[in-house]
Amino acid sequence: MQKRLVHDKSNLFTSIISSKKLTFIAKSVGFLKLKPKKITAVNIILSYMNFISGANFSFSNWSISLSNLINKKVSKQAIFKRINKNFIPYIKAVLEEILVKQLKNNSTRNCNLFKHFGNVYLQDATHFSLAAHLVSLFPGNRTCGAQRAVAKIVTIFNLKKGCFTKFDLSYFTKPDSTFTDLIYGVLEKSDLIIRDLGYFMISDFEKIKLHNAFFLSRMKLNVAVYDVKTNEQMNLAQILKKKKRFDANVLISNKNPIKVRLVALPLPKKAVQERIRKAKADRRNTRTNHSKEYYYLLGYSIFITNVGQEIWEANDICDAYKTRWHIEILFKSWKSNLKAQYTEPDRYATETSVKTHFFLLLIYVSAFIMPLLIMIEQMMHKNKLVMEISILKLTSYVALNLNELLGMNLSNKTLETIAYQTKYDKRADRKNFIEFMNQ
Repeated sequence: MQKRLVHDKSNLFTSIISSKKLTFIAKSVGFLKLKPKKITAVNIILSYMNFISGANFSFSNWSISLSNLINKKVSKQAIFKRINKNFIPYIKAVLEEILVKQLKNNSTRNCNLFKHFGNVYLQDATHFSLAAHLVSLFPGNRTCGAQRAVAKIVTIFNLKKGCFTKFDLSYFTKPDSTFTDLIYGVLEKSDLIIRDLGYFMISDFEKIKLHNAFFLSRMKLNVAVYDVKTNEQMNLAQILKKKKRFDANVLISNKNPIKVRLVALPLPKKAVQERIRKAKADRRNTRTNHSKEYYYLLGYSIFITNVGQEIWEANDICDAYKTRWHIEILFKSWKSNLKAQYTEPDRYATETSVKTHFFLLLIYVSAFIMPLLIMIEQMMHKNKLVMEISILKLTSYVALNLNELLGMNLSNKTLETIAYQTKYDKRADRKNFIEFMNQ
């Protein structure tokens, strides 16, 4: 009975990573030593996926889900005992296997904006509050003088292949810039990496150029800019007061200057006012005593890149950077629909249980949510259906119907039904992300 149920409940998941492979990984890291009677390498992950969308994380809920999956009684103590020092290496190895396979097997999406590049990577992080007693393991920000415990998940998303390629679980106070090297496990010639200001490191831009790859980043306003020909420092604010726009090669940094393309485009008046309001309200800015020129530059979107004008016009750079919003929507879908927040009662919260929850969440996203989206897109392309799928609607649909989806044969008819239920609403006033990418 157990084998039949596990087989029936794992069509999509085990098409990504087989039960045989899961067992092999579990044995190689010491998670499985003897032949298990109930808690096998595959059903412990499936049972987690089965309950997490509809219930908060707890070992009680996990035991109920596993009991229903295998039709045998499993206590919460039995699962708690299995979440030992060998379990974290097991699920980390499973996650890595899934990411490698997805990057290798997923086909590349067509996108005119990125046609000159190989892979296009978005790097960003999202944060989760934890029990206060975990502050020494996951130090976070301070609120009213007290330091909070906050976990950070750093991600790298392959925009053209529609899959995550790297994850790192860390803590809030560890700077984003320390995770720049995460990209070099996947970066190849002609790839593009898009990041926000948290990852701004001039030395890293030079490393990306040495890989014959490309970068796109917002520009830090306190970084010195120099003329390429004269090496004299430039006053960007004064230049923009005369020209209103800027697009030229410059040198940045005065120690080991590197050549980059700097693009500055004016923002709408409302956006400028909001930027200035936030800057003045930020207590960090009162300590740094920003100049009038700094506030003037807040009126511009300023980017640096090594993508030449023969590939992108200035407005293309702005459009390319807007695609970062996609990863923010993915994070929102986790938190709003997939119960991503860790909710185990404080007295039971440990480093191991926190890591267990988040690594299993990432397996759920990487081995079910994103592959399901790719399957729907491939079905629509094959059947010449014109619909754009909302990741927020898809994760909401999966959360409500996961038990059925795990045991369902995902035929074209089923995928068409899911696509219809999760498509973007048509709006005349703005484009959705898929329309924006396809324009």
